[in-house]
Amino acid sequence: MPATVVITGPMIAPEAETLLRGHDIACIAIEPARVDSDLKRLCAEHRPEGLIVRYGTVDASVMDASDRLRVIANHGVGYDNIDVAAATARGLPVLITRGANALSVAEMAVTLILALVKRLPRFDATVKSGGWRPPGVLPIELAGKRVGLVGYGATGRETARLLQPFRVELAAFDPGLAPEPGAPPVRLVSRIEELLSWADIVSLHAPLTEATRNLLDRERLRCMKPGAVLVNCARGQIIDEAALDEALRDGRLAGAALDTFATEPCPSGLPLLTAPNLITTPHVAGVTQEAFARMGMIAAANVASILRGTELVAENLVNPEVLAPGRAGSAR
Repeated sequence: MPATVVITGPMIAPEAETLLRGHDIACIAIEPARVDSDLKRLCAEHRPEGLIVRYGTVDASVMDASDRLRVIANHGVGYDNIDVAAATARGLPVLITRGANALSVAEMAVTLILALVKRLPRFDATVKSGGWRPPGVLPIELAGKRVGLVGYGATGRETARLLQPFRVELAAFDPGLAPEPGAPPVRLVSRIEELLSWADIVSLHAPLTEATRNLLDRERLRCMKPGAVLVNCARGQIIDEAALDEALRDGRLAGAALDTFATEPCPSGLPLLTAPNLITTPHVAGVTQEAFARMGMIAAANVASILRGTELVAENLVNPEVLAPGRAGSAR
């Protein structure tokens, strides 16, 4: 019997659609601007067995709108936009596309690190305004610098791999994580304050959880070395933006580069956006063409694993306890 999946956003990659059609699964896509207003209505109307989440928030009320819902697959690595506790209570597996955009995000992180240490924004603005070499502003070499990674999962490890040819020193803070065979050699530290005070460059690669929300608050930003730089390609809520604004304006930090923000799109007039030595990008680190295709294929495979009993990649399952006694939907 055909199954239906609602996609909260534009249609996924064509090859992912083909995969779903091959399993007799039809897709209904919602325009991003209409996700908040239409999602519950469409779930009640079409009673989908699955959700593929690209935009918007999936809470208990969305889950309850379809009495046939059996799986929620996020089209991405994070899942802070899904009420996992509510899904677990309803026996609904939540799956993510673990590692699908790790290389894309890592490449952006390294690009932003280089842009900061080479002072590219300042030099670009100076030349375009008719000037030349601003006095007292010099690029620095990356070789020999200390890079601290906050989070050492797939993206953190990929960032470390890309940085190795630059001959940097690497350390990482990721509580509870043991060194992985084949991963780049890094020193794992047990306290984030130790990492921040040691590093010349700090790059964030942690998921957003209650433990990481405002992880870099005013006190921890003050732990960073004077003249250090900060890169965030993870989640905006990990940083206290007002405290970062202060650190950039008073010169304690030499620069920062942000691909993510606490509120997206950024609100008009956000003071941080006018801070000196700040590079911004619009949350695009993980959405390269290649990563988009990988995320679509993994999300589609995740849906098929539950709805059609195909092979389940266990590491993509956020709440494995829902499948312990049997297949999904046991609590519904």
